[in-house]
Amino acid sequence: MRLIAAIFALIALTTGADAREGVADLRWSEPATEDSAVLLMVRNAEGDAILSVRESVEAGATQIGIEVPPLTRQASTVQAGLVVDGRVIAQSLRKTVSARDTDLRLELRSLLAVGFDDHWICEDAGQSVRLNRSEDAVHLRNAGPSLMLARDAEKSDLYTGPDGSRILFHGNTAGITLAGQELGLCHPKLFAPIVPLQIMALDGAWSVELGLERATLILPGLDDETVAASGLHVRSARDGEIRITAPSLTITLRDERCATQDGVVPYPFTAALKLDPDAQATPGCAGNPLDLLAGAPWQVQSIYGQPLSEKTPMLTLQVSGSEISGRTPCNRYVGTATVIEGRLAFSELGATRLACPAEQRNVELRFLDALEIATGFDLWRNGGLSLRAGSVAVLTATRK
Repeated sequence: MRLIAAIFALIALTTGADAREGVADLRWSEPATEDSAVLLMVRNAEGDAILSVRESVEAGATQIGIEVPPLTRQASTVQAGLVVDGRVIAQSLRKTVSARDTDLRLELRSLLAVGFDDHWICEDAGQSVRLNRSEDAVHLRNAGPSLMLARDAEKSDLYTGPDGSRILFHGNTAGITLAGQELGLCHPKLFAPIVPLQIMALDGAWSVELGLERATLILPGLDDETVAASGLHVRSARDGEIRITAPSLTITLRDERCATQDGVVPYPFTAALKLDPDAQATPGCAGNPLDLLAGAPWQVQSIYGQPLSEKTPMLTLQVSGSEISGRTPCNRYVGTATVIEGRLAFSELGATRLACPAEQRNVELRFLDALEIATGFDLWRNGGLSLRAGSVAVLTATRK
């Protein structure tokens, strides 16, 4: 096993004296319209928002400085966005942050505000909802069943459902009631940008790599081409689809999981490519498979088909971008996660070297070995995860 041993220094808790107030310098290209607002969100390593700051923006402004309260040691990333009429129209990438950071500069781009729906947070109830708004209806999704609410005939900003659900929009806020339960005042929140974005055919015959500045097109029957990203028109109607158009192509994305023909890893989105308006669309997949693993830690249930003993301390796997981390029975570890040409790899693994009973040390070595040989993964309807080496499941895990 190619395991790189490393010693981690434990970072002490940040005290109130260490944390300092700061300023976030936010900039965007198009002048703000009336009733615009900026939103700054700080998240922990699991992606949960631990701090949000909202501030109104003057019409015509292209930048603003806002005060940021002292950050705690839980702060992992910061992101900012520009909100108009309840919709995020420009936002930044998520930037790694720590309690020592006091001055932040974030560039907001419209391309980073491309999404399948709008995300809202209802602060009184602590619930998040996802909304698709059309002219006549709102499709609402949260932890329960999805709902379709129709626009009221007399109040254009009011949408109601047969079960008593209702949404009343007012600028950058909304009052939401679900089946008679009032969630209180709700605000838009930022979401993970889908750009940079890789799109590919199920059989690998074509691909499009969309970056912030450039796009690379590999299309059947055409020479490979690199164009400015501004040469592609990306339309995000918040109706469950994203449409990318150019003179030579049209790509439609849907927020549905997808598998290529080799089926090694699932992808977050399905895609369809048309090179001619009258041609039949060819299917594909899009997005970063690692995004499906990100979030709260996975808790390992079995290794090489053998369930862990109830006496075995918890083993965890947490994915954040291209980094992994977690606990073994006796140590902590970190590493790198990549998906290259549809193949998963965990590499550059390093762990502390604390003393460990022989039985637990054996479990630890088997766990790290399973990570190293994994080449793909499956996500199950019950929320479970299987890491595979080829067709063989080498590890299973669940989340709370």
